[in-house]
Amino acid sequence: MTEGKLVTDEAKFESRSDSLPVAIPTNVGPMEIMMAAVQRGAGAEQLTILKDMFEFDLKVKAQQAKESFYVSKAAFKVEVPAVVKDKENTQYKSMYASEDALFNTVNPVLAKHGLEASFSYPKSEDPKMFIVRCTLTHSLGHSESVDADGPLDISGSKNPLQQYKSTRTYLKKESYTAITGIASADSIDDDGNSGDMEFGITEDQTANIETMVTDLINAKLIKDEFDFVSRLKRLFKKDKVDDLTGKQADALIKKLSAIK
Repeated sequence: MTEGKLVTDEAKFESRSDSLPVAIPTNVGPMEIMMAAVQRGAGAEQLTILKDMFEFDLKVKAQQAKESFYVSKAAFKVEVPAVVKDKENTQYKSMYASEDALFNTVNPVLAKHGLEASFSYPKSEDPKMFIVRCTLTHSLGHSESVDADGPLDISGSKNPLQQYKSTRTYLKKESYTAITGIASADSIDDDGNSGDMEFGITEDQTANIETMVTDLINAKLIKDEFDFVSRLKRLFKKDKVDDLTGKQADALIKKLSAIK
């Protein structure tokens, strides 16, 4: 009698297998769970429910990761120490923070809050421009990125490899300080004479300066070209406009614009 009842109950269970939840193993991935469901005879309705559950779970986790990212970043900014300017730019007699000083100071505090910065180098559509992307990633998976771009540093007598290295270092620091939200390691207002590297003057800047100088000479606001060169030497210790850096060129344009 008892055996007959057990057989009857088992038959009832088998007849209802399509409508009952499938026993799913834990601590495995979505694909394993789906395969287990198929092997246990799950129907299309059950598989659809599982798929919807996985998608909902992913959205919830993504939102939680994003919220955790901002909480951790805010906590990091409270604790981040000042970055020491450990190197001297002998040409301009100014101090700047080296790449090692910046990263070795800030990275441990980022890690403390579950954050990590990494770099990549997207290809620029403009062959004259170089791009560095800094991505800040939280341990839960959410990440955000900032791009910094600029032309190769052709100042001084750098060879092509030195130009690349100088530009990459500068842009890494710029994108890093931007994504972490900390003050720039080279933020000194001195007419663009600070920092461990400078971008060379552009053709547009050169043309702009030449036009402005010609107009000022014609307006008798600058005596002649010799007067302009003497001003150039006094301001930047340069004999030619072409020897200026990009920042110095911007500073010169501002000074020329102010001549009345």
